Amino acid sequence: HGETEGHQYLPRLLERMAAKRVAQISACGFHTAIVTDAGELFTWGEGKFGRLGHMSERNCHSPTIVEYMVGKKPRQVSCGGFHTAVVS
Repeated sequence: HGETEGHQYLPRLLERMAAKRVAQISACGFHTAIVTDAGELFTWGEGKFGRLGHMSERNCHSPTIVEYMVGKKPRQVSCGGFHTAVVS
């Protein structure tokens, strides 16, 4: 208890996403994902188990496009404790 390093408990503006139109968002206790109306998928948070889709287990502190999904036009995303599911 009391360890908060790397966690964001208060809402904050995501400057990187200001020019994007968010179509759908999903979050769980470990990570967050956004699908834009242009069919882009962004994820960030804890990367353990590869749940962010960035081909690594590194944490990501800001929204980062999931390169594997470029051109696949994701329509829906759902974040679970150990995974991220995407419908394209």
